[in-house]
Amino acid sequence: MIIKNAITFLVTIIILTLIPYTSIVHTSEENKISVVTSIHTLESIVREIGGPYVDVCHLIPENVEPHTFQLTPDVIRKAVNAKLLVLTGHFQFENDLIEVLGDANERMILRLEDNMYYGGQPIKILNILDKGYNLHAYWLLPENAITVASVIRDALSTIDPKHSNYYTWSFLQFKSKVESLARRYRDIAEKYGIREAKAVIAFPSEQYIVEPLGLQIVGVISVGHGVTITGHELLKIEDILRTSKNPIIIASDIAFKMKVGDFVEKLAESVNAKIVHVKVLEDDLEYTELLSYNLGAIAQAFIEDVNERCTDIVNATPLVILTLIFMGLAIVEGVMLWKRAM
Repeated sequence: MIIKNAITFLVTIIILTLIPYTSIVHTSEENKISVVTSIHTLESIVREIGGPYVDVCHLIPENVEPHTFQLTPDVIRKAVNAKLLVLTGHFQFENDLIEVLGDANERMILRLEDNMYYGGQPIKILNILDKGYNLHAYWLLPENAITVASVIRDALSTIDPKHSNYYTWSFLQFKSKVESLARRYRDIAEKYGIREAKAVIAFPSEQYIVEPLGLQIVGVISVGHGVTITGHELLKIEDILRTSKNPIIIASDIAFKMKVGDFVEKLAESVNAKIVHVKVLEDDLEYTELLSYNLGAIAQAFIEDVNERCTDIVNATPLVILTLIFMGLAIVEGVMLWKRAM
């Protein structure tokens, strides 16, 4: 009887899980919603929500610094027939694109507005030390990604109400994954004292990567594209790193696409600091993969520090966690290599 009930329960769960797919039918390319995003991260969110009902691509080529990216005829051709544009609202080329395309009633445009709302929903914008609002990579904050995904769901449902149930179900799945990952951030931060730690970041984008960990930012090397800190601020950062027990500089791929990356390497060498490499724009990682990669990179630096300070204590847990993180990073890198080979 117990086995029979268990089987019945299992079958019920499977049926309930498959219900969202019952309305999925083969959708021809002509019937798909044409969506164009400015960056790959937004494309990955659109794909999570839209599934088989969207035809989506992004505009910025791989390894291009987005702050200096300029419109090309090919970029305009990609965007001109899109029914939905999903933009960050931060990069200049996005404003130029909207101006070139002009007003089109049949095209919806989503982006961060001046009032810090995205598609009518508020976005959490952080202040970076005393430098003012930080609009760089706000989408990497988990709660902001959920907001953006919610707005995308509403937009797709407006364009294609027939599949609104699917878009809602997909959004709830995405929301659940992101919230689970955010909890993992908090757990690791508490376990290894990251919430009490301090670090210097290379570029404002990194603030949204470390925020879920509660890591305290005590300095930023470049406060914006082409904007450097003063000599006095640099001396202060150097002093903080020299006197820190675990001097860390968190630097993103964006920072290394600019001159600030070279400066970070020289600074780290002069004060014997670790550089933690994180990713903001990565064409081979989906959104939750990107967050997982960054979590592993940061946690690895702090777990190594815990192991160095606890050599007199026989405790295998940090080693196990570190091994798992290395495995996770290896899997992510493997996926990236596999996708490149496709």
